[in-house]
Amino acid sequence: MALRDTQIAVEVLETEANPNLRDTQIAVEVLETESNPNTRVTQVAIEVLEVTNLMQVAQQFVQVISNNDPVNTIEVAQQFVQVISKNPIQTATFVGGDGDPPDTDIWSVQSGTPVIDTNQLEFLVNSSEPTEKVKNKKVLAGDFEVYIDIDVDQEPAQDNWKFGLEAKKSPTEYFQVNREYDNVNFQDVVIRTANGGSETVYRVSDNPSSTKLKIKKEGNTFRGWYWDGTQFVQIGSDVTVGLTPDQFWIQMVAETKNNEAQLRVLVDKFTVLSGYFADAFLQNVYLTIIEG
Repeated sequence: MALRDTQIAVEVLETEANPNLRDTQIAVEVLETESNPNTRVTQVAIEVLEVTNLMQVAQQFVQVISNNDPVNTIEVAQQFVQVISKNPIQTATFVGGDGDPPDTDIWSVQSGTPVIDTNQLEFLVNSSEPTEKVKNKKVLAGDFEVYIDIDVDQEPAQDNWKFGLEAKKSPTEYFQVNREYDNVNFQDVVIRTANGGSETVYRVSDNPSSTKLKIKKEGNTFRGWYWDGTQFVQIGSDVTVGLTPDQFWIQMVAETKNNEAQLRVLVDKFTVLSGYFADAFLQNVYLTIIEG
């Protein structure tokens, strides 16, 4: 059995012109076996602390370890991204002073004035503030899974309101998981989705006050769940939302259409469990690829 050790080192020095640049190191080990010399087990250890496009870097690394063979490079790079995404790529809590806005490094307030209250993010909508919305400043791409932990503190049993988690590409391309109320269906957990056309709605008749809302994307297939107190329950069927480009904004939205009813929802935590950001960081990555 032949063993070859290949070391690749790339150093990017920090400069005053761009203090975001840090050291990048790549180590590659290739193991070949006599029984099948065409099979190589490649182990890659990567530490990247510079601002960069994760998918581009993944493709470059895969090209290096496969002798610049472009075959299946994108597919392997996507697997690479999924491997490094086994740990949450973003976890946001809402620690701060009461009345403060959410962390401006992570969140962009799109509507209303959501604020921190007892280390939770408060959404409060009523006749004077019918919509409150925040958007994650980073675009999420690839296959991803994202969820929020919420407490529905005030939920009026009248007219129409909703609060939810949304993955949105355009005004007619989105996927939402909501807690809702209306005069016809009453309390529900709901999927609202569109793929360039009219909206499709799926409902489960349940109204947990403390719950989690979760969205998972695989390819262009979306699924939505809520936590019923014991387990995650899927809402409705798998749905399709297009892939060009494969990038989505992640938002939290509270809305009411009533002139008197007040809805108050508190978000404990926001988690992106897997996926990648267009401007993400890579840190301490380990990957094994078997090539034949």
